Amino acid sequence: LVLTAKSDYNDHLNLLLSSMSVGERSMTRIERSITINAPADAIEAIIGDGRRLADWYAGVEQADPDDVFPEPGGKVNVVYKAAGVTLTMTQTVLERVPGKGGVNQIEGIVSGTTRVTLTPKGAGTRVTMRLEYQVPGGSLGNMANRLLAKRINARQMEKSLENLKALVEEQLLGSTASGLAEGV
Repeated sequence: LVLTAKSDYNDHLNLLLSSMSVGERSMTRIERSITINAPADAIEAIIGDGRRLADWYAGVEQADPDDVFPEPGGKVNVVYKAAGVTLTMTQTVLERVPGKGGVNQIEGIVSGTTRVTLTPKGAGTRVTMRLEYQVPGGSLGNMANRLLAKRINARQMEKSLENLKALVEEQLLGSTASGLAEGV
């Protein structure tokens, strides 16, 4: 088999993994939280903008939302890279509650859901992300997940929350400084 481009490699890898016997798939759950010094609406302005997903979610190289996203039924096509492998996935909004968070379904090489919960905490907001997914490949896929993928996904989620915090707080600080300058 001769692969002529990186995309050929990724296409063949995705095909190989998706064609492996599924067998019993076990659900993996990763959950992490961070407190952001900002109101929920400032956080939602960023996480609800599918075009900005690559700005804060570690590993996302490209995100193309449809016209419905982030409302229920809306979709965003994502190109995600982890451990040198590029994957394509689609996230579909299943639920969205303004000021509280939402749930997206993931479809692609892995299947599952992502849930973001926004909870008031003092003058800020506690952001909790939960990823629940299944990997293809039966026992081999589950072993690879336990040995490598789960740790990579957990680190990506932690980095993503840190990125989101920095982005939201920087944006909020910038708009506050701008408002003060205009008021002078």
